[in-house]
Amino acid sequence: MIIGNQAKLEKERALLGRKIKLTRIAYGLTQAELAELLDITQYTVSAWERGFHNPKPEHFKSLCRVFEVESEYFTRPDGIPNRLANDE
Repeated sequence: MIIGNQAKLEKERALLGRKIKLTRIAYGLTQAELAELLDITQYTVSAWERGFHNPKPEHFKSLCRVFEVESEYFTRPDGIPNRLANDE
């Protein structure tokens, strides 16, 4: 069962990483620019996007603020940022 839990966690990290990357690109930000907004390193943003690490709670809240999304946005496989939805 531990292996199943590990696989689930890895899948969730990968989903979160993809959502961060897609949203960052949709907002026209580089990893370095997002890192500067969050007062972290570009390496940290890269690690999130590649699914190596999850953001710390304080960084997760900042991501939601920067991207103008609710926290649930990052945990759902669907959805687009509010900014993009309002542009349509």
